[in-house]
Amino acid sequence: MGSVADSLVNAVRAREPSLATGFAGIDRVTGGLKPGDLVLVAGYPGVGKTTLATSLATNIAVKQMKPVALFSPQTAAGALCDRFLSALAPVDSWRLRSGLLSRQDRARLAQAISRFSRSPICVSDKSLSGFDDLASLVRGAASQPALIILDGMQSLIATGDDLPGEAEQLEFLSRGLKLVAREMRVPILASCQVPIDQADPAQWRPGPPCLSQLGTLDEHSDVVILLHRQEHQLQRIDRCVPRRLVGRAQLIVVKNRSGPTGRFELMFDSNSLRFQDWSAPRHPSPTHSVCGT
Repeated sequence: MGSVADSLVNAVRAREPSLATGFAGIDRVTGGLKPGDLVLVAGYPGVGKTTLATSLATNIAVKQMKPVALFSPQTAAGALCDRFLSALAPVDSWRLRSGLLSRQDRARLAQAISRFSRSPICVSDKSLSGFDDLASLVRGAASQPALIILDGMQSLIATGDDLPGEAEQLEFLSRGLKLVAREMRVPILASCQVPIDQADPAQWRPGPPCLSQLGTLDEHSDVVILLHRQEHQLQRIDRCVPRRLVGRAQLIVVKNRSGPTGRFELMFDSNSLRFQDWSAPRHPSPTHSVCGT
């Protein structure tokens, strides 16, 4: 009995530390990102999955100085870098793209460029033909990252009459990502798109049934997080947005292999394209018409 207890104690002591995300809610519910885990972030189109990916990468690579590899085949590297700089400065993303920056904007941007250039982050927009391309890039990296992010799993889906369907390809991809995560002992965070329920556009809060549209995708995931912004849903169908919903985002942990599930709020700043821990007094300025309180 003593040897079994000793083995358990040694296993606990040898356990690799989790990676803090910089978001209090995620870290509280999940205990941080664990080596070997596959974390799936799902949401409707345009809800902010890429912004969440760049915000996580910023928290870990820029603020904690831990290496992050971000693969985003659907977004150009230059556009991703603009997102990073806009959020870090922070400056309005439209003014950054158009070059209409004030003197204060330019001063903040110069500091952001300095911080970003020193951070251990690798951003790739290379077109990937499938999982094998991604796996070879990850395994061939010069140094092992603390976190790997794949922004847009659907971008690796191939089409053709003789190819498997999307759900089957996504299931193969998620299984492969989990194997790579375990092999490299590094967490992998992947985002995917949940199809909009056209029959009921007012169904605001996604839940576990949403994942049924993606087959067995979540079976290989250790953590599944649904990203929801009611503000975005109301805008999409041209409905008035109550002021209390401006900038309010909800992350719903519907699966957590090693702990509890739950939900928590983040603040979405559509001007500087970043997510932050929710703080009611810091409402972002709306970029659309609002009504009520």
